[in-house]
Amino acid sequence: MQENSPLLQLQNVGYLAGDAKILNNINFSLRAGEFKLITGPS
Repeated sequence: MQENSPLLQLQNVGYLAGDAKILNNINFSLRAGEFKLITGPS
């Protein structure tokens, strides 16, 4: 693995809860040493 390559990578992710679209076309990557937080209304 290259030093700067992502440890985790998601592309075009979607999620439905019943008929409600919660996530649509989400792209996300996480590299070593990074901290990320995803927030939104609950």
